[in-house]
Amino acid sequence: MNTMAADRPFLLSDASERVGEKLGVSDWVLIDQVQVHAFGEVELWRTPGHCDPEQAKKGPYGGTLLHGFHVLALLSDFFRTAGLIPEDGTGPLNYGLDKVRVLQPVVIGDGVRLRSHISLLDAVDKGNGESLLRTRHEICACKWLSNRQLNQLVTRYSSQWHCRGRRFGSVWLHPASGSLPRWLWEPRIGHHRGKQYHRFACQGPSWSSSANNGDRLRVVELRLTNSLESVVALLLTLCLLSSSVATAADGDALMHDALAKHAPGELFPLADRIAASAGEPPVSSVYRNYEQIGLLFLNSNVVNAVGYSGKPIHVLVGLDNNAVIQSLRLLEHHEPIALKGISESRIRSLINNYVGTDLIEIAGTANKEQIFDAISGATVTVRVIDHSIIRAGIKVARHYGLAGLTAEVGGGDVPLWKQLWREKIVETVILVVALIALTGIFFFQNWVTKQPGLAPRIRIAFMLFTLFFIGFYANAQLSVVNILTAFNALVSGFNWEYFLMEPLIFVIWGAVFAGLLFWGRGAYCGWLCPFGALQELINGVAKWFKLPQLALPWGLHERLWPLKYIIFLGLFGVSLHSLAMAGRLAEIEPFKTAIILKFLREWPYVMFAIALLLPGLFIERFYCRYLCPLGAALAVPARMRMFVWLKRYRRCGQCRVCYNECMVQAIHPEGEINPNECLYCLHCQERYYDDRTCPVGVKKLERAERRALIASDQAQSALESVKDPTA
Repeated sequence: MNTMAADRPFLLSDASERVGEKLGVSDWVLIDQVQVHAFGEVELWRTPGHCDPEQAKKGPYGGTLLHGFHVLALLSDFFRTAGLIPEDGTGPLNYGLDKVRVLQPVVIGDGVRLRSHISLLDAVDKGNGESLLRTRHEICACKWLSNRQLNQLVTRYSSQWHCRGRRFGSVWLHPASGSLPRWLWEPRIGHHRGKQYHRFACQGPSWSSSANNGDRLRVVELRLTNSLESVVALLLTLCLLSSSVATAADGDALMHDALAKHAPGELFPLADRIAASAGEPPVSSVYRNYEQIGLLFLNSNVVNAVGYSGKPIHVLVGLDNNAVIQSLRLLEHHEPIALKGISESRIRSLINNYVGTDLIEIAGTANKEQIFDAISGATVTVRVIDHSIIRAGIKVARHYGLAGLTAEVGGGDVPLWKQLWREKIVETVILVVALIALTGIFFFQNWVTKQPGLAPRIRIAFMLFTLFFIGFYANAQLSVVNILTAFNALVSGFNWEYFLMEPLIFVIWGAVFAGLLFWGRGAYCGWLCPFGALQELINGVAKWFKLPQLALPWGLHERLWPLKYIIFLGLFGVSLHSLAMAGRLAEIEPFKTAIILKFLREWPYVMFAIALLLPGLFIERFYCRYLCPLGAALAVPARMRMFVWLKRYRRCGQCRVCYNECMVQAIHPEGEINPNECLYCLHCQERYYDDRTCPVGVKKLERAERRALIASDQAQSALESVKDPTA
């Protein structure tokens, strides 16, 4: 979308302030002879000068001409693609045209491109929520393969709109609904009847899902009459700011841009002309020497192509008349593919592998759920691309009857997430069994920790399972990117379907959320994180080799804790602007290098991961303590935990046994456990029940032994008195 005022949305509420402005420039519209023929049929004006190319070549213009009324019929589309549909307007009506002037005829030839420069002449409030807009359109044209623009038509266009009210977040509030007092929706600036009105300017992305990607200046005007209204106004403004997210350009705009920026031969082999998209599903006809040789369409316009990011993966697909894929081009995506270690070039290479695919053969296979997987260990992104390209191609081929394919009768395709769950059913069952076992350990932790040596053996076994099964085999390593993606989806349009596409990740996140309420952050960080398990096992080997272990001074240790929270907040802030950029910055997590790619990566990443592991030889769980943004993100909601399971004595802190032995120094010198830092290793509970190490337990044992000894002496005395009555 090409607008001149992309930094400010067009609103009916402030249209009167923008009279005289150049509002924007529409997208290019491609017109060819086929469309001229179609318009001639609709207009009942199929003269040779418009619809007979051979006859028109002999005329004064050397070719067929574009209908003047055809250009006028595009005014609404020009208005839309320039981003000038008022966000607070609905129910538009054509009100009329003034001073239409066709400046020069346009010869169609191989095709022409049209676009409009739009200015606002007047904005009139007609009352009852109705507004009249008068705009000036200066329409220019240029040949198909030329950049020379000629002024073709000038007109004044009037349209009538109905005001929708004012928008707060995703909700439109209209004055007629009575849902809010008038001061919340009526725009005011300055002073009126002795009361002051304040204008809040909120810099953030556009509200409109069909708008361009650039940040826009959004105006929320609230009248503040008393302190209560001031508080409400501030809260509403903050809600608007927090709920704003940038939206991807819609599929139609992407396809328009692709057709305008690239020569036909770049988008489809041997093509010399591509018509504008039309029909349902929308496709563009591809021509060579006036002969149609195929169809061009966007996968996301045909089937659901939403990836793990919650936004569509837009791929331009070219099919020939035999339903064979001839061309593919990745136009836009917002996937955090870096999380799984797949480069952009590898994704594009995967897409190019589909060229030459015969959809007739695939459509006739018995098992339609399993097509092929071009990348071993495919991510959700790869599977969505695979599924959407093939299914969109088959659907288009059936709809338009390519190679004799007919429309499918029946229930249609199985959703992709269900296919993925079926493929991962064995791994999912194993994981669920392991989670049930871990839950049992936590619920019966008192019994487990009372058995000498049992808890450490269980922990080592579970660490090995976490590292090798959850991590190296299943690649189910959680990341802070998962949290950023989920938040982005919540504020931009939540859909369970794309969260269900990673079965193991979904199950683990479910367990994590439940664990946060019962046991805090430690349920995941201490037991289910593969990178955490790797650190702990490496440190265990270091201790076996008797490498010295360092305990940082408490003051320094306590001041290093906030580092991970600062890192998380930085990534979260960046994700509000660009999720892709946040994904790249999340490389501070070495999870991808160490767990997903198993250190098989470019040497700078490997060296970085090793550099984060090396301190863990001397300081147990060094990365978890001070740098992990995922741990910080989990620690925040963990404050809501409902139960306290770890037992402490009132005298804890005097002996400092647990304080000295805690592997992450989560126990304060006074004996209090910090739930934000505790990894729930249960070592302190072993000491709690150890009557040979814990001073309290030792004293309890001594008292018990003393009482037993006294009781034994008393019993012995009683026995002797029975044997010797004279004593």
